[in-house]
Parts: sequence; C-alpha cells; structure tokens
Amino acid sequence: MTTSTILLLIGSVILAGGLSYFQYYYKAKNKSKVHLFLALLRFAVYFGILLLLINPKISQHNYEIQKTPLVLAMDNSASIKHLKADKIAQATYKTISSNKDLQNKFDIQSYRFDSEFESNSEFDFKGVQTNIEKVSKNVKNIHKNKRFPVVLFTDGNQTVGSDYVYGYAQKTNVYPIILGDTTTFTDLKVSQINVNKYAFHKNKFPVEVFLSYSGKQNVNANFAIKQGSNTVHQQQVSFNSANKTAVLNLLLPANSIGLQIYDAVISSSLSEKNTYNNTKKFAVEVIDQKSEVAIISDINHPDISALKRSIEQNSQRNVTLLSTQNTDLSKYNILILYQPNATFKRVFESNKNAQLPTWVISGTQTDYAFLNQQQKDLVFKMSNQPEEFTASFDANFNLFSLDNIGFESFPPLNNRFGTVQINGGMTTLLGSKIRAIDAASPMLIFNDQSPRTAYLMGENIWRWR
Repeated sequence: MTTSTILLLIGSVILAGGLSYFQYYYKAKNKSKVHLFLALLRFAVYFGILLLLINPKISQHNYEIQKTPLVLAMDNSASIKHLKADKIAQATYKTISSNKDLQNKFDIQSYRFDSEFESNSEFDFKGVQTNIEKVSKNVKNIHKNKRFPVVLFTDGNQTVGSDYVYGYAQKTNVYPIILGDTTTFTDLKVSQINVNKYAFHKNKFPVEVFLSYSGKQNVNANFAIKQGSNTVHQQQVSFNSANKTAVLNLLLPANSIGLQIYDAVISSSLSEKNTYNNTKKFAVEVIDQKSEVAIISDINHPDISALKRSIEQNSQRNVTLLSTQNTDLSKYNILILYQPNATFKRVFESNKNAQLPTWVISGTQTDYAFLNQQQKDLVFKMSNQPEEFTASFDANFNLFSLDNIGFESFPPLNNRFGTVQINGGMTTLLGSKIRAIDAASPMLIFNDQSPRTAYLMGENIWRWR
C-alpha cells in the first residue's frame, strides 16, 4: 500500500468522524447512548463509502532466492570404459558434485546420456551409442531463458545425432571435461555421404562424399566406391596440414534394378589407429519406370522430331507422336501440344479430366482465338504479321535451378507479332526481344499450380539444338 493511499484513509477516518459528530452531537441538547450508536453507525457508512472510492490495494511480496542450475552431464557410453576412463570420470564427477562451495552457490543437477538423455547420478558406462546433441537439446528445454553453466564429461566420440557445437543457447557456458586419451593420431575418415534414395535404371545418379584428415604430414589417399568385389569409382585425394578436408561430387551408373549397396572406402600407406571410420556404406534403390510423353500436332514441322530426339536422349523417357484424333490420354504422363488450333478441342476436353502436365508450344500456325478459349493462364492478342523474337533470360526465375547458358545468343524463334497478357500464378524463364528491344511479352513461362503447364511462344526451336 502506497503512502498516498494511507494518507487518504486517515483523511477518510477524520472526515467520516467529523460528519457523524456534526450530525449527532453538534448543538445536540440530549446526548444519550442512542445518539452514540447512531453516530457510530453513520461513521461506518461514511467511512465505507469513502473506502470504496479510494479502493485501496493491499499487495504482499514473497521473495525466494533460487540458485543457478549447474548441469553435470556424464557420457554413459561404453567407449568411456573401453578407454579405461570410467574411474577417472566417476572420481572427477564426485569431486565436483560434493564441493561445498559449489553446492552453496549452485543447484547441482546430474544427468547421464548415451543414445538417450535422463536425470541420473548413477553411471554404468554401458551405452551402445553416443548422442551429445541430446544434452544441448534437453538442457535448453529444461532451463528456458536462463543463464547457467554445463559441465560436460565425454570422450567426444559422437556416433549418432546432429552437430552439438551449435545446439546450446547463447547464454549457456559449456565446460568440457575430456575423458580418455587426448593424443591426436593420424586418421583418414569418410565423414558423410549425401545421395538420393532412388535412381532410374541406366541413368547416372549423383553422390556427394565428404572426406577429412587428422594429421600433419602430407598424404596421398586412395578413395574408392565398391559394390561387392567390383570397384565402380576410384581416384586419388591429397591432404596436408593446411588442406584437411575434401568434397567429391561423383556420378555413378545405375546399371542394375533393385536395392544397390555400396561401400565408400578411403585408404593410404599411413598406419592408422582407427580404421573403422575409413569405410561408410550407402544404398540406392534403382527403379525402372519410364515416363510416357505424347506430342500432339496436326502439322509437320522439324520442331517435332527435334523435341522427340532430345527427350528420348534420357532412356527413362518414351515419346509418342499423336494426331488430334487420338484423345485417349490414359497411358501418358506429359502432353506437348504443338501449335494448337480448333482440331485440338477434344484433346483439351480430355485433358480437363486427365489433368496431365502440359507444355503448349505456339507459333505462326497457332489459332490464338481458340487457345484463349481453352486456357486462362495467358491472354493472346496477336496480329497476322510474322516476327522474329530472341530470348532474354530472367534471373529472378526460381521454380527450379537453371543457369543462363547464353539464351540471348540462340537463334530467334518465329511467332506472330502481338502482346501476351499474363494472368497471375505464372513465372517467366525467358522474355522476348525484337531486334534487341524488349517486347514486354514472355517467350517461355511456367505455371507451377496443379496441373502444371508451360508455354513456349515461338517455333523453330530445332535451331537451338
């Protein structure tokens, strides 16, 4: 309660008493006990009203001193005992946890971890795996928005989990106590392998390999990827005291269907104490699944054969040439509609049900009035005047990764002169120019919404091969 509130209450007592006295005793001739009772009752009424107006608030504060947590996290994995560091770990832990000064200053909390993290001060060092990331993740959740120290007992050999170095909150101070032999030995290691789960038969699939080296002398290592007794890739990798890591980006052939298991192996003439990390396995599921592409057109044009040859360079693609009379689209995965006109009406109607990804290629023989009726992505306002358009790469394109391979220097495409209005949801890959002047119309544009569509405004793309 504040000082001003107390003063108001005192004033209220005086005012209520004064008013009661004035009403019942001032100039009163008879001062009986009834007058006293009525005066007290009136005093209570006045004081109650004033008390409600003042509305005093009474608050009570309780103060409790909380000690800062001190987290003692012990690596309970079997590697501690293997390194003959279990007794030292127990003794060091006991020294810290029983220290009187630390007990007076901190709330000492004991945890142990291997593949899991738990509150426990008993250590048997029988854990099969070590996940140091569990420590950073769990203590951050237990003590949110607090500044506290962590004493981490570990040999540093993490077998599962993500990088724990950046897992702690910025307010957390970590004091590691390294257990075991801290001597640095020369060591080559296959650190990490990145690979897709699936690959297509008779294609090549990418593999990214991270190699690391611990040591001071120069070494020429032999890296190989083996499948059983067969070596599918082999190369030399050099390391020294300044260059201790290497990243290899490889393309491996997918010649056999099914689950393919590989071994990435690094070796050298060095005598290594730990050779277990010189090998890492990975697997890829090779599938044989072709995509069926239908090119539909009612005209003969060299673009059609050029598209077929280019697409079928990938053995997982099969191209079928159809006329507009073939409206059964059930066995196809992708449609290419080349220069559509009124004869394509049944094709567009069939695709409304099939909802297949479609690439529309227009040119000088396209019926743009019909095309405006069949789709809502673009509005074409074209004249009958033919024109040559050169491509201009749009660096803001982000639907997929593609570098500018010199589109501006490609031969021009032919189309009718006019304007193309874009209705929302489209992303331009190539714009168009007429004799180096921006035509303000797209040349190649994509719609990533289902069903996916793409539009190429211009014929004679065969000249781009």
